[in-house]
Amino acid sequence: MVHNLRMIAWQDEAYDWAIEFDETFKQLILSGDHDSIIHYQNLGKAARLDVVLNYAIAELLERSYNILKTGGRYATTFAQPPQEEAKRRGIRGFGVFTQPSVDI
Repeated sequence: MVHNLRMIAWQDEAYDWAIEFDETFKQLILSGDHDSIIHYQNLGKAARLDVVLNYAIAELLERSYNILKTGGRYATTFAQPPQEEAKRRGIRGFGVFTQPSVDI
């Protein structure tokens, strides 16, 4: 439920705020409190993190940029997104790339 690439912890445990927000969201789902889920931005700072992870369809760039709020992040595996457009919109866009290797 919670993604914040700037603050990702490459370890076995998540940040306290991420665990707390996940538990809050889980309880809202289980209790059927759909109104709070719809208005998730009222659930605190962790709920307002704004990230689009596009690992599926390259053509989603424009749509993704259109839904991100100022300060949001767009990450993709397709190509480095246009930085000028991201800056104009007040968001950050970046490509995530890997190089496969085989040790024989």
